[in-house]
Amino acid sequence: MDATRGDLARATVHLFLTRGVAATTADDIAAEAGVSRRTFFRYYPSKEDAFTEPLVQQADEFEPLLRNRPPDESLVTGLRAAVEHVATTDAVMDYVLPLYRAVREDPGLAPSVAAFNARLREIVSVWAAGRLGCDPGDLEPQLFAETAVAVRETVLRLWSVAPAETGVGALIDAAFHLWAAGFGSLGAGTD
Repeated sequence: MDATRGDLARATVHLFLTRGVAATTADDIAAEAGVSRRTFFRYYPSKEDAFTEPLVQQADEFEPLLRNRPPDESLVTGLRAAVEHVATTDAVMDYVLPLYRAVREDPGLAPSVAAFNARLREIVSVWAAGRLGCDPGDLEPQLFAETAVAVRETVLRLWSVAPAETGVGALIDAAFHLWAAGFGSLGAGTD
């Protein structure tokens, strides 16, 4: 994401969080990001797109992290490594954490996160199916993807409430430990 696009996305989340969606205009977002209204609309067709586009980009960046995992590790280990990698980036601190706070403040934003989670479920189910040698629509990859996204969502929601008290790494460790008890050996090679 280029700097202006990132500045606009962060400004959108900040203003949605502080003012609310209805009270925030594209002009407000542009001013907060230090750009013109015209520049805002060069990057985004609407304020809602400025809110959701970085989520789509994050999903697209997550896909190769999974695809490049060693073939002999379990699905849980591979997914955990990809989630830990993403969770420790500046983008998560700068955008995702405030995004979850904004959604908490304005539940009308929840459909944006739901669309992002649907994309993540698709990515994870296709990856898991490839590793398991089955169809992405089969029970195992679908159940794995549904629960994986639920684990991720739970970690981020809890972390957005109290990031200082509970580091994201500790939450990821605890959540994956609990989750692995049910899926730990699925798709394992020599892992």
